[in-house]
Amino acid sequence: MKDSNRKKVLMCAPIHYDIKYSINPWMKDYDEPLNKELALAQWLRFYSTIERINDVTIEVLDTAKTPNNCPDIVFTANAGIVHNNKVILSNFKHPERHCEKPFYRKWFEDKGYEVDEILESLYFEGGGDCIVVGDKLVAGYGFRSEHIALELVAEKLDLELHAFKLADPRFYHLDTCLSILDPETGSGFFYPKAFEDPKALKKILKLKSVSKRDAMKFCCNSVVLGDNVVIPAGSKKILEFLREKGYNVFEVEMSEFIKSGGAAQCLVLYLN
Repeated sequence: MKDSNRKKVLMCAPIHYDIKYSINPWMKDYDEPLNKELALAQWLRFYSTIERINDVTIEVLDTAKTPNNCPDIVFTANAGIVHNNKVILSNFKHPERHCEKPFYRKWFEDKGYEVDEILESLYFEGGGDCIVVGDKLVAGYGFRSEHIALELVAEKLDLELHAFKLADPRFYHLDTCLSILDPETGSGFFYPKAFEDPKALKKILKLKSVSKRDAMKFCCNSVVLGDNVVIPAGSKKILEFLREKGYNVFEVEMSEFIKSGGAAQCLVLYLN
């Protein structure tokens, strides 16, 4: 098992987090009201779990400066995609999230990143729908990102695009149904029924399939930092698989974020 180069991440505390609208099936169908105090407690435990992992740097957005009318800004994975100190900013599909982009742009500019974007009319939702695997940009499209947008992003990052159409609206982003463990070898796990052609993924990646039960617990929405995996609680089989492979596995409760259709990986943007 190779050590991943994912050692720096961006997070945002859920100070403004709320469910004020519905832009995916999870937001529409959750049974219990959002518990904001529990959400904060879960995020703090998640943060402290990552903080304990050796050699990981956490950048945290200044919530005093984040727009209070942007409840989903907590899901930093959607800010853009970062590669070699260059960021391609997202173009959010839903108007409810448009308020996030100017804030992210300023944050990246202030931190010295090379900031770029694609044509504003094309939908693209950053680390939610793509991940760098070696010299490839592995991506999902169909719900939040457009194929042509992904082509332009891959060109700007000088990566070879491998894009796969998503088939289930519950798994509307790639990071809800695919987790890459080693970005050099392409090993990982995924939920096959979330994809129109799951066999196509297995031609370029070394993937273990997960059950619908585990997928619905957002097991594929895990954060991978070297030999460490931070995974939403409740997926026993995947935990056993990861431990057998030699990974250090940390379970975290994500119930209040799953109500919005996100979990661990959605709350983190890889910065390198």
